[in-house]
Amino acid sequence: MRITVTDKGDRLEVALLFPDSRLTDLDSALRLASARRWTFHSISKGIDHLEYKLADRDDFLAEVRFTHGLEPPTRVLFENRQPETGQYLPANKRIVLAMVADCLEECANRGLVSQAKKDVSVRQLRQHDPELAPSR
Repeated sequence: MRITVTDKGDRLEVALLFPDSRLTDLDSALRLASARRWTFHSISKGIDHLEYKLADRDDFLAEVRFTHGLEPPTRVLFENRQPETGQYLPANKRIVLAMVADCLEECANRGLVSQAKKDVSVRQLRQHDPELAPSR
């Protein structure tokens, strides 16, 4: 797995690239990681993608896009971009980073990434938010 963080001005994008086709496992990991805090609103489902808006009640938190195909890789993109308006919400950057950290923790628990790779990735996220809570 590779992680890329793009943090420019109001815009935050965190991309996770998995070398294999793990859409179902990754989707499940994200849902388990967020089960107690966030709700999923499906935006779009296609043969090669899934798109969700994550919210806390009715408050937008993040957009998550899975891009996949019949062949690997699988890409997961977390953004602080509101799908309806296309605007980036800088106040949601910290939430997006926390979501990615929680998702990586669940991925490590499920054997989708190694514990070492998860730790390196969370350290990379902390460069953008030093107060990001340590993983469980």
